[in-house]
Amino acid sequence: MNELDTAIAKYPWSIKSISINGTSYSVYEFVKLCILYETNSKLSKYLQCTDRLIGKRVKLFTEITPSSGKLNNKFLNLLNFRCCSDCRVPKTYRYFYPDNSKQLN
Repeated sequence: MNELDTAIAKYPWSIKSISINGTSYSVYEFVKLCILYETNSKLSKYLQCTDRLIGKRVKLFTEITPSSGKLNNKFLNLLNFRCCSDCRVPKTYRYFYPDNSKQLN
């Protein structure tokens, strides 16, 4: 499995959606675009950094079902995407793996 598939397998997300500049992505699609965006500058058209987003974080909440399968013990996971100040480099958004998930009451 590749890096993305490994992360998806480790954290079985319930698919939510996120909207960037009017374009909607599923969690899987958005994370995949972010990872590919770091290695392929041709994808800049999908996640082009705008002046409005410079220095800000895009937040995305997804549900994580624990491996125990207890549906009453779900975690809300916050994925952070930080927009760099220099949009000429391909690493405009950086993906943080959800290792530091916090349980919300």
